[in-house]
Amino acid sequence: AKELLLTRQQGYQPLSQVMGSSIYHVGWQYTPNYPRMTLFYELETISNAHLHAAQLALGRLEQEASLLRAHGVIGVRLTARDYEWGSDLIEYTAIGTAIRLPNAPLHPRPFLSDLSGQEFWTLLQAGYYPAGIAVGYCIYCVSSGWHLDQQLRWNWSNQEITDYSQAVYTARHLAITRLEAAARSFNALGVV
Repeated sequence: AKELLLTRQQGYQPLSQVMGSSIYHVGWQYTPNYPRMTLFYELETISNAHLHAAQLALGRLEQEASLLRAHGVIGVRLTARDYEWGSDLIEYTAIGTAIRLPNAPLHPRPFLSDLSGQEFWTLLQAGYYPAGIAVGYCIYCVSSGWHLDQQLRWNWSNQEITDYSQAVYTARHLAITRLEAAARSFNALGVV
């Protein structure tokens, strides 16, 4: 109720729930088997599958909003699922509420935002307007070599496994770099 009232206070009218979905086949990814040395690499086939499936779901959500002549979609929830019956399948679903500002010209494309009604209201009060949903993915692998296997199996003391820690930071950096590139494609001032 609060979200509806705050959104209406800005003059926007909710139109309908809109949805976009994509069930996507993840292709084969080569990975080295039992290397002597520890290897670090991105699983690019899988990263790209997640990115493309998310983009398809968001694009279909935007398409539904356009058909309703909406100015945008707020409260977008983007979820990913996989299936036991299809181990090489992923599904991305995007659901949100299409809104319109009466008597205002439509933009070429409706904006998409995961902001709630309250957050959307706050953003507008601060003089900003949502540009879109930016996503960045990275699936990263550490293929442990003989030395790391020995360290994990036969060492009984507490210690950081720096190879794994560094992999997390590398994957994070790649994902954030892609997120920033997506935000630039919207000519966004920032990401919230």
